[in-house]
Amino acid sequence: MSNSDAPIDWGAWLDANGARLLLYARQQTPTCADAEDVLQDALLQLVRTVECGEFHGGQEQWLAYTLTAIRHLAADEARRRVTRRNYEASTLPEPMEDNPWLRSRLDDELHRRHVESVLRTMPADYVEVLILKIWEGLTFQQIARVTGENMNTVNSRYRRALCDFRERLDSNPMPE
Repeated sequence: MSNSDAPIDWGAWLDANGARLLLYARQQTPTCADAEDVLQDALLQLVRTVECGEFHGGQEQWLAYTLTAIRHLAADEARRRVTRRNYEASTLPEPMEDNPWLRSRLDDELHRRHVESVLRTMPADYVEVLILKIWEGLTFQQIARVTGENMNTVNSRYRRALCDFRERLDSNPMPE
């Protein structure tokens, strides 16, 4: 049995990457439930593509593939939601504070809320690049592939996002 025929340990891969992928899905969707649905669909898409032998690239490309799938699936879901909302005149989405992007294991809930409240006031394209760079640890080239943007655009957007984030933190300090 060759190495390529060895069974894939999807559980270990998901343990290593699941929390990061869910963070990105939360940033891309308005509710935790939507984030979980989009993540599940993206993971199913990855598994099907790999198991059918249609995936080009090795396991090191799975994360970027899944991030891109999350982005596209979230955009599709947003379009469906707008159509549904227009058609049904549905209720308002879940309040933002009930849908945290960041999770804290420590007694640092105030810091998490403060950082998240500042992030929520920033332009979505800035927040997306910050999350992919800082929390996901992607390179600018990988971020460019995920977002479909030019690498120079991603780089300058990241620098502007950091400046904007610092200014917003300075003008809105954390309550004591």
